[in-house]
Amino acid sequence: MPQLIRIINILKPKLLSMKGFISKIQFFLVFLFPVQVLYATDAWFTTGARSFSLGNIRAAGDEWLNPATISFTERKHLSLSVFNHFQMSELNTVNLSFACPNKYLDAGLLFSTFGYEDYRITQLQSSFSKNIIPDLSIGIQLNYRNTKSRWEEDSQAGFSSGLGIYYRLGKRVDLALLGENLLCFSWKEMWRWQAGLQYQVSESVNVFAEIGYNKEKVFRFSVGMEYAILEQFYIRSGYDSMHGMPSFGVGYGWNRWQVDVGFSFHSVLGMSSVIGVKYRL
Repeated sequence: MPQLIRIINILKPKLLSMKGFISKIQFFLVFLFPVQVLYATDAWFTTGARSFSLGNIRAAGDEWLNPATISFTERKHLSLSVFNHFQMSELNTVNLSFACPNKYLDAGLLFSTFGYEDYRITQLQSSFSKNIIPDLSIGIQLNYRNTKSRWEEDSQAGFSSGLGIYYRLGKRVDLALLGENLLCFSWKEMWRWQAGLQYQVSESVNVFAEIGYNKEKVFRFSVGMEYAILEQFYIRSGYDSMHGMPSFGVGYGWNRWQVDVGFSFHSVLGMSSVIGVKYRL
C-alpha cells in the first residue's frame, strides 16, 4: 500500500486536470487501508497546535484534550485551530473551543468538523473538572460524534466519554492521566490511556514525556521540549513513536492573544500543519 501511495504522488503533477478525482483516491488510501495512519488521524482529530508540536502530547496537552487541565486555567478563553492533514484540503479539521474556569465547576465546550463534501465528521464535546485539593483536579469528557458519507444511506452517530486527572507535584513537575473513549455508545471507538508528565527544567525550558496504550494492545511514547526564547515567544519540538513523525512549532503571545503553529512530516504522506489562535477574555 505505501508503494501505491508513492505512485499516486508521482503521477499527481501530471494529472492536474483530475485533481478532484485524485484527492478522493488519496482519501480512501489514507483512511480505508493503512491501519496505522487511520489510528493516527483519529488520535489527531481534536489536537491543538502546541500539543501537536510537542509530539502529539495529549495527557498534559491543551485544555480540551485533558479536561482536568481546565481547573488550572487562569482565565476564560476562546480558541480556534485549523489542522491540515498531509496537505490535502479534503482532510482539514477545524476546532472551535471555549474554556470557562470558575469557583463552582470548571467547564469547556468544543466543536469540531472534519472532512469534505462527500465525507464529514462533526463532533461536540463538553468537559467538566474540579479541584479535589489545590494541586489535584479530576475531569470528565462527554462526546457526541456524527459521521455522514455519500456512500452510506444513513449517518452514523454515537456517544463516548473520557476521564482526566492532573496533579501538580511541587513547582516543577506536573503529572497527568487521560483516558479517551472509555465508554462508547452507538459506535465502535478505540479506547486509549495516556500518562504523561511536564518537567520545568528552568524558567525557559519545559520537557514533556508520555506513554500510551490502546485497545489493540499497542504501546506508544511521545517526548517534547518547549523553549522560551523571549518571555512570550516559544519554540517547540517533539516525536511520537506511534507515527514515527518528528514535529516542531512556534508560539507567540501578546496581551490577551496567543498564536501557535505546528508542523510534522510523514515520509510517505508528506507534511501536516496546524495553526491555533487563542483569546483570553
